Amino acid sequence: IGATGESPLGGISFTIAGEDFNFLFRALQTQGRVEVLSRPQIFVQDNQEANITVGERVPTVQDITVSSAGVVTPSVTYEDVGVILTVTPIVNADGYVSMAIKPEISSIGTSSVSVASGVNLPIFTQRSAETTVTVKDGETIVIGGLITSRDNDSDNKVPLAGDVPILGNLFRSTVRKSTKTELLIVLTPHVVRTPEDARTLSIQVRDQTGLLDNVRTNPLMERLQVKPDDDQFGPADMLRPTGEQKRRPDEGERLGPEVDEYGPPTSSILGETGDPLATRSR
Repeated sequence: IGATGESPLGGISFTIAGEDFNFLFRALQTQGRVEVLSRPQIFVQDNQEANITVGERVPTVQDITVSSAGVVTPSVTYEDVGVILTVTPIVNADGYVSMAIKPEISSIGTSSVSVASGVNLPIFTQRSAETTVTVKDGETIVIGGLITSRDNDSDNKVPLAGDVPILGNLFRSTVRKSTKTELLIVLTPHVVRTPEDARTLSIQVRDQTGLLDNVRTNPLMERLQVKPDDDQFGPADMLRPTGEQKRRPDEGERLGPEVDEYGPPTSSILGETGDPLATRSR
């Protein structure tokens, strides 16, 4: 763990090296203590804002018009519900990345509010934050502090006996379970400086996806990007048999068959030895 301190969100923030975080995350996930809501990944240029939305658009009523005849006409708009992340990275010269982030987790609640006859508006639950963090390239920063509490009541009773009036209370009990859930925001910046860095990062992302093993290990997946040495020959160079060395044309070597000359016929003026001295177009 790199550094620990208070977060602007009221919780804590700390950095973890990439491999250490993966080990810790897998251990907590095995114990059932961690649930991944979303794992979006995106490429963004330096000092440019990027947005990721993973969820759905839910229709909601924004305005209601009632005519003189009593007809209710709602005006419907759509709201984004799910995981919404806005991030603006700034790469520093010392290898650190400053990120202005605004994460939002929203969902539709179980209750609604009636605003007119036959028109109910859903209640949304939302957890959001806005802060700026600085982390070293390749390290993971974890931001916490968004805690929600929920009480669940469950009734336990003896069949038949628990339904008897008055006396049934002796065979019935109510259990209340309080659950606290903390939302952790995990960010890992990777600075891409060269095409080789982009290829390495693409391979890492490919291996972390949920693709089937036979698709992820397919040779075509290894050639999704054309290497700089292959730019001259293009995709046809991918068909070269395994183990065969790549050959470049020698100086002055022609690529492809020779092309016949086209155009109007020409006549030759022959010298005494029969060699052509010049050509002249008719």
